[in-house]
Amino acid sequence: MAPDTEARPDLAQLLAACGRGMKPVQAEPDVVTLRSGKPKLVDIASVESSKCIRVAATGTVELQRLRVEIIDASARVVAAGDLGTRFALAPASGPLCVTDAATHKIRLIATDGAGPVSVQTWRAQ
Repeated sequence: MAPDTEARPDLAQLLAACGRGMKPVQAEPDVVTLRSGKPKLVDIASVESSKCIRVAATGTVELQRLRVEIIDASARVVAAGDLGTRFALAPASGPLCVTDAATHKIRLIATDGAGPVSVQTWRAQ
């Protein structure tokens, strides 16, 4: 399996396990390559205002630990998740209800290891 698509099946499994009542906003996840300690920003896919969202990310096996953060327009972290593995959910405890998702960004951080990461925004149905 190609490295850039290796994490996608894991993302689908994460949705099945942790995304009850949610569905992906975009059909295909964004794929970015991370280096340890070098964060990358990703735009949150367009979501209607007043919707509840959750961001899921999965890395390839070379990435041992991943953190995902949702950043607001003031560059403040409003939700974060670090499961201590190559999987991450933000917020870790459940969906975040936002008034304008377009003003938010996703920050991905490889805290141990490096490699491709698939990231997807989910919204409550």
